[in-house]
Amino acid sequence: MGESQLVTDLTVTLSAVVGLLVVRWQIDPASGGVAGRFRFALLVVAVFYFVRAADWLTDFGLFRTATFVAAAVIPFAALLLTEGFLRRHAPRFVKLVVAAGMIATGCAAVLLPGSVASSPGFLLLLAAYQLMSFTLIFVMLLTRDRSSLTATENTAINRFAIAIPIVMILLLSDYDLLPPENLPYLSGLGALTIAWVTVTLEARIASAARVFSAVASIAFIGCLASWLVKLQTGLSPEETLETSAIVVSLMLVLVLGLSSAAIRRDRRQTSLLAAMRHAKRLDDYLAALDNNGLTAGYTILRTNELQDYDGDLMVQVLKPTGSQNMSDLPKNRSLDTAAQSQIRELIARTGGNEVLLVAEEPLMVAVGSPAGFSATSSSSLRSAFGFARVIAERDMVRRGT
Repeated sequence: MGESQLVTDLTVTLSAVVGLLVVRWQIDPASGGVAGRFRFALLVVAVFYFVRAADWLTDFGLFRTATFVAAAVIPFAALLLTEGFLRRHAPRFVKLVVAAGMIATGCAAVLLPGSVASSPGFLLLLAAYQLMSFTLIFVMLLTRDRSSLTATENTAINRFAIAIPIVMILLLSDYDLLPPENLPYLSGLGALTIAWVTVTLEARIASAARVFSAVASIAFIGCLASWLVKLQTGLSPEETLETSAIVVSLMLVLVLGLSSAAIRRDRRQTSLLAAMRHAKRLDDYLAALDNNGLTAGYTILRTNELQDYDGDLMVQVLKPTGSQNMSDLPKNRSLDTAAQSQIRELIARTGGNEVLLVAEEPLMVAVGSPAGFSATSSSSLRSAFGFARVIAERDMVRRGT
């Protein structure tokens, strides 16, 4: 394996690891259904690509053995996931093929000498086992009883059924069964395609055509960018292909990351709306904010902790925008010296950089700054505390009646 091909293979492989783990992190294990099987399957595939990259970098025999063992378990994990999708057991023949292939290839990888396990004959056996297993799973998905599944379930299964042939074609490159010679290992792109399909199940992308046209568009952009680089630098066809694989894999990881972040924001917003709707007291709602990680990095100060400050002035300063940032204080000419002094002193108490109004009556403020790895933004937190003020007003009306 040449140096340029090694860079390509490592980029595609490690991109697959990142993409799979991002998607796995997004799946809530408590959501029930096939979530547990999904997480297991994604973890198995991510481990496979990780140990394969470690093998290439270290040439350590244990990693090579772990690569073959993980490769043997992948069809089993895929079959478990398929049974969860279809809500029924696979035919006995399919179970026997997958179980026998997993045991045979896995044990052979562990027990046979490294030279034998890496031989073309063993690799061909492993490829035949994987391709046969995926073909049987593909047939199961196509011949399923659609009437026993919901429309949403059928839509999800259709997308994975379309993705399986793409994965199988790209898998051939891992066993040098695709022309030309010295083709990069491209199965990682298939894994990223599966990850993208998984993300779209929650991203409200309605049609399979849009799902796969997005992948095709990314592939086209990657190939076009590589072709433009080729015109400028005179890359060989092999180097152009390697550049395309690198660009496409990195773009897919970027899209997965952005889509997963958007989904988590939607989840957080939905959770906040549910918390607002069901919260009986302000304290219940603030506890829900804390459970969702929105208040990480902030300290909520209540009326008894704000006795040294002018409460009316605080409300007057914070209410128009919901917050005041330390860096914006000098630019805010509407604040007099006393107001700026109180805000600075309040922020200094926590070492943060902003103060936000939580409730007017009773007076509550949040002081601090987002934690290092928090997904919270000032705008989302201002919106969340805007809900808190609505709940506080509702509490006052209840107490008044």
